[in-house]
Amino acid sequence: RQVEEIDFFETYAPVRPWLTVHLLLVMAIIFNLSTVQVDFSNAFAQATLEEEVYISLPQGFAHSEGADVVLRLNKSLYGLKQAALCWYELLKKGLEDIGFKMKPNNPCLFVHPDVICLVYVDDCLFFAKDKRKIDAAIAKLKRAGFSLEVEGDVNAFLGIDISRNENGSIVLK
Repeated sequence: RQVEEIDFFETYAPVRPWLTVHLLLVMAIIFNLSTVQVDFSNAFAQATLEEEVYISLPQGFAHSEGADVVLRLNKSLYGLKQAALCWYELLKKGLEDIGFKMKPNNPCLFVHPDVICLVYVDDCLFFAKDKRKIDAAIAKLKRAGFSLEVEGDVNAFLGIDISRNENGSIVLK
């Protein structure tokens, strides 16, 4: 029931091109890069809302006075028109604060002198020659207050199974 120009203004959040995913996986093979996948827990709810957004009291909850009650949201929720953009802006700032730079022609690709990060909504793929550099970047994100789950070496991304053969090649299924 949100109304444009009242409850939300911008809703676009960038998504990665498949070409970028494929290129990074090829680079991982050629340069023998370590890979780590990260999933941010309740990502949208980590982002603070800029606009005033109100919701009705959820079904099953009752107010002591029995009156109609609305709640003002401080954080974004899944389902809000601007939720993905709010989350992206928070993550972008978090990555930039720890030294990553967004590539201007690909807003889902962030580079650091030692680590590459590919963002897709609440999933990130990290690539680096030295896995300890990835671990350090992830630790900085955690210290900055991000709630995240380290899922280890990339084995699935956006519904595609990814595996490494003994010769280092990567197979997508």
